[in-house]
Order: sequence, then C-alpha cells, then structure tokens
Amino acid sequence: MHLDRIDILRAFAIILVFLYHAQIILFPTYKIDSFDPQGILEFASTRDALLNLSPVAFGWSGVQLFLIISGFLIHLGYLRGVDKGRIFSGREFFSKRFWRIYPPYVLALLFFCFAIQGGRYLTRPDRIADLASHLFLVHNLSDTTFFTINPAFWSIALEAQLYVIFPILLLLRKKLGIARVLIGTVLLAILLGLIKPFASPSIGDNAYGTSVFAFWYIWCAGAFLAERFHTGKTIFGQRRTALLISMMSFTLMTFSICTKATAPFTVPLSVLAWISFFEWFLYFPLNERHTRSIPFRAGVVIGLCSYSIYLFHQPYLRSIMRFFGDYGFFPAAVMIKLAVSFAIIVLLSYSLYVFVELPSIAIGAKRRAARKNRAIAEA
Repeated sequence: MHLDRIDILRAFAIILVFLYHAQIILFPTYKIDSFDPQGILEFASTRDALLNLSPVAFGWSGVQLFLIISGFLIHLGYLRGVDKGRIFSGREFFSKRFWRIYPPYVLALLFFCFAIQGGRYLTRPDRIADLASHLFLVHNLSDTTFFTINPAFWSIALEAQLYVIFPILLLLRKKLGIARVLIGTVLLAILLGLIKPFASPSIGDNAYGTSVFAFWYIWCAGAFLAERFHTGKTIFGQRRTALLISMMSFTLMTFSICTKATAPFTVPLSVLAWISFFEWFLYFPLNERHTRSIPFRAGVVIGLCSYSIYLFHQPYLRSIMRFFGDYGFFPAAVMIKLAVSFAIIVLLSYSLYVFVELPSIAIGAKRRAARKNRAIAEA
C-alpha cells in the first residue's frame, strides 16, 4: 500500500533525525543533562538554552514518528487484507518484511564494517561477535554493541523485533481489542520504567530504555490510529482539535526536559504529539495544487528513500560537512553546508533506493509468487 502523504511524514522524520545528528556534529558539547539541587536543568548560557530547547534538539523524536508510521502501515495493510478475505500468513508477512529491510541493511552494515574497521571484523573475536549481533539484529540488547558500526542501526533491530511480535499483537487484539492492547502496552512501558533501577546493570540504559517492550506502545499507537482510520473514525475528533493537541504536546515536550521530575515524560509527550499530528495530516485536504507543487514532490522523493538515508547518513556526515570547509558558526554558512550535505546524501540514497531497495522488494515478490504458484499446482 502506498500513500503519498505518508512519504511526506517519512520526510519529516528523516529530516529531523538528520538535523539532530548534524547539531551533535556542529555543537558536540551542547547537550545539558545536569540538574541543580532543586531539580532544574542547569543552563550555563542563553546559547545552551537555545540549543537544548530548539526543535532540532528533539530530532531524535523522528525515530518515534518512524515507529508510528510503521505500526500504522503494517496494521492497515493487515486490516485491508482481512476485508479482502485474506488470512494472516506469518510466512508471507515475514518474507515481505525481510526483503524490504534486510538486504539494504546488510549492504550498509558490511560497508561500514569494512570501510571503517577494515579486516578487524574478520580477525578479532570481539569484532566478529559484534558483527554477528548486528547480522542477527540483536545488537540493541546490550549497550556494548548498541552504537557500534553505525549508531543509527539500533532502531533497525528494534523495528525487526517489533515485526517478530506483531502476531502477538494480533492475538491480543482478537481477544481484547486494539484499544485495550494499546493501554496494556502503555502500562507495560510504565512498569518497565518503574523497575528500571532494579534491572541488571549489564543491560545498560540504552538497551533497557529503548527495548522492544518499552517502545511497543509507540508502534501500537500507530496500529490504533490505523484501526480508527480504517473504520472512518478519529482519535481526537475534529482536525483542529488534533492539531491543537499536537502543538500543546510539542510545547510540553520541549519544556519537559527542564526539570528532573518531568524529564521522563519527554518521549511519551513526543508520541502524543506525533500521533495527533499524524491524524491531523491524514485528514488534511490536499488538492492537486498541493500534490503537484515542488516542495510536495521533493518531500515524496525524500520519503521514498528515507530508509536508505537513515542507513547511510550518519557515520560520514561529519566528513561530508567538513569537506566543505570550516567557516565557524556563521549562520548562512552553516545553513548552506547543511543543505548541500543533505542534498548529496539524498542523491546517493535515492540511487540505493532504485538499485537496491526496489530490486530487493521485487525479488521477494517473485519468490512469494513462485511459491504460491507451486502450491496451486500441487493442490
């Protein structure tokens, strides 16, 4: 299933992630995470406050938007299949997911392994184990391998694990309904947050805090929106109500980091902000003038190749930006450098989309069609 407006949302997500990583490169020490005795975030200067409270500083929330989009599209595809009388097939589902994400991922994985580390991933036992954990998409289960090879890859492993438990979601939905499943996953995330101090230190904060069950509610939120959309219903009522809730949630998310007591609500607020924005955008009336405009078409292209952008942008972003010279932090120079760097990455990623992603999807479709034809012939 393909919806152009979903590609626009993907473009939002990947641009946010790109700008977030670019800000880390430009201002490597900008992040403030210390609180005073009253539990207030300690900004040393106005510059610190601006960098930490700017929309770019929350570019990590693009990952949450990607998870919501994934839950929405996969569950909507399932629902439309049910309407056509199709029974869920785990084999077909996992085949589609495998050919959609794994071959491009392995290409990126091997490229960064040997481009950055040379032969160490073939000779050193610790590097071999690291590579194996990435190949089996379990590297996000330990902080030791969480950010190795390519720091962006942790969420690919998370996505794959969410696919694995999708049949469980369908089973729970059948028994409880999607609304109760969403509430249950929210409660599960809260429980995991409460017992985090008692978890084994060997797991690590990153592996624990972004585990598949801690983030399952984000994916389920997308599935819940899909179910409402599929039945012609909304979550937030009128479009303007959804937009208002989104704006309020983004504002609260921004200032939630300022106190120690509210900091844990940052990610849930980002999820609420994105799910309400998603619903608003789903029902936003797009006419031909909108869809034929250059910004819209450019957004669609960026959205189409957003997976390749995500896979390849981060490790060499610093090198690409430095290639164009160091002009300090003169705003115009920084903007031009960011725009040119992003354009280069998009061009390379679009090539990968055309020559790697689409052929991989086509191979998977041919294999499934051949298997189906064999089954019919043998019947």
